[in-house]
Amino acid sequence: MLTSLLLLPMMAVSAPLEWQCPPWLYGDGVSCDCGCGIADPDCAARGASDFASCDTSFCAAGKVPLQGVPALCIANICGDGFVGGDEKCDDGDGVGCDETCLIPADGYTCSGLGRGCSVPRCGDFMVDPKRGENCDDGNEMAGDGCNACRAEPGYMCRLFGGCTPTTCMNGWIEYDWETQTGETCEDGNVRGGDGCSPSCQTEPGYACRWDGCFPVVCGDGMVVRGDFGGGEQCDDRNQDPGDGCDANCQTEPGWFCDDFAGCFQVVCSDLVVSPGEMCDDGNLDPGDGCDAGCQSESGWSCGGQPGPCQQVICGNGIVQGDDFGSVVEECDDNNTDPGDGCDGNCRREPGYVCNESGCRPIVCGDGYVDSDGVGPGPGPKRAAIPIDPNRPPDGGGEEVPGFEQCDDKNDVSGDGCSATCQLEEGWICEAPGLPCVRPVCGDGLVQGTETCDDNNDFAGDGCDGRCLREPGWVCRTPGQLCERMPQPWVCSVWIYGSGDGCDCGCGAPDPDCASTDVTACAYNHCLEDAPWPDATNPTLCSTEPPPVVVEEDPEVVEVVEEVEVVEVVEEPDVVEAEDIGPDVAESSPEVVEEDVAVNPRPADDGCAGGGLEGAGLVGLAALVLARWRRRAA
Repeated sequence: MLTSLLLLPMMAVSAPLEWQCPPWLYGDGVSCDCGCGIADPDCAARGASDFASCDTSFCAAGKVPLQGVPALCIANICGDGFVGGDEKCDDGDGVGCDETCLIPADGYTCSGLGRGCSVPRCGDFMVDPKRGENCDDGNEMAGDGCNACRAEPGYMCRLFGGCTPTTCMNGWIEYDWETQTGETCEDGNVRGGDGCSPSCQTEPGYACRWDGCFPVVCGDGMVVRGDFGGGEQCDDRNQDPGDGCDANCQTEPGWFCDDFAGCFQVVCSDLVVSPGEMCDDGNLDPGDGCDAGCQSESGWSCGGQPGPCQQVICGNGIVQGDDFGSVVEECDDNNTDPGDGCDGNCRREPGYVCNESGCRPIVCGDGYVDSDGVGPGPGPKRAAIPIDPNRPPDGGGEEVPGFEQCDDKNDVSGDGCSATCQLEEGWICEAPGLPCVRPVCGDGLVQGTETCDDNNDFAGDGCDGRCLREPGWVCRTPGQLCERMPQPWVCSVWIYGSGDGCDCGCGAPDPDCASTDVTACAYNHCLEDAPWPDATNPTLCSTEPPPVVVEEDPEVVEVVEEVEVVEVVEEPDVVEAEDIGPDVAESSPEVVEEDVAVNPRPADDGCAGGGLEGAGLVGLAALVLARWRRRAA
């Protein structure tokens, strides 16, 4: 018999209609998501109210979360502490980033999450695996989950978002794949010695996977790993220490073990870049780019290759960066003169575009979109009007942007692409060099800022006169009328009849559901207090789990029948009568005369007694056949 149980994915909280980001991110307990129209419950859970606490930002290009109200987005400006638009850095104070927000100071790295710029160190909110970090919560104190930038036992840490305590025995393996921190097993108990420790860590001699833990044999030559770390790291067919693989089949310090090639010692200065090394220049001398531990030094580029490292030198004509990302060149035009597009620190100057061939002024009207400082490169192109750094754009006194958002081969405003090649509101510029188009509300096409288009520009039918979806309506197909959302619907508007599968627990039927059976549910949006869809009405939630579906395995039945036919029909007279068990002979004496028998079994072989209690299928089939023959005679 086979038993199958319906398993449904769960969401922590159903996303309300105002939520503009993917619905599964709302209150998922993983990260503080900003720029989604309304606050993410995960932000409040950590007491966050500024965009420095955002793990992810869903603001459109050129916009950043609003300080104090990170659910909303505002236009990005240099000095707000958030990297956006054409900015390369923004620390809000000008220490690690210049006043144009384009040039990080030498030796500084800058966070894009409003946490400023700093020299790479423990406590800078940026996890640096090259420095041995797997967490960084802004301090080096113990007791908060991250101690000296290493995760503490009982905590799971993320690249962005800090550390949270894990809960052993809650039925979930709380593990972060990026930082490789948290639990490595979960077996539903707090007993030790079964492979999963009371703190939900894999015990020595075991490997743990989704479906449980099992013992491994160190020394058998097979490397068995767990799904979340743990298990064996190596297996060299012995349990001897000192050969790279210890008695518990863990890699010893200073060694590297390959599943097929075996273990070999990692030696710095042997001109081989082994695992754990960033470089190997054949010596242990510091100051040449590769230090005595075979780690790259700041300001040098080793590229993970053996041999000498190259110092990052501005003005040598080679665009370089060091292995840590703390010194990065954006251009290198063979000099350190400013005013030619590439300044004395090999950073691109505003109003220029650079590539490997050099730099040139950004030209609005040439049919090329020079965005983010990257373009076709220098050289003659069609005649056009260069951007004048002193010429303000239309309608204001701000500086001309340092990159283009569009280029329609002219420098005229009012046609969708302005005189400074900036996208004008309400227009769409799809391809460089081609005219821009203004979306028309009511043409049945969803374009630009439109969120719907029902072939008219009337309000009150779900899609208003500006082709924006009205609250309480869902507009699934451009060119068709919108549908009023059912009043009880409590899930995200984006998944109502969206073709993503049968959503259950939403208060009203999902049009994607062709059945009212709970087994048809593709997604379960019930909350933790009632985590399962109701068995008879899957639009509602229940505290009772769905019924277990029990099915017979047709293959098992087939095999049993096949054995009976083969044994009874083809080989009925193989067993001699004198081999019949005493229990059978006593209960059925007439069978003794037949040349068929049931083999007795000893009482200590796992089956109680002999005779019929110990008989297999062959003996039972023979007994039936014997009785049939007796009656026939």
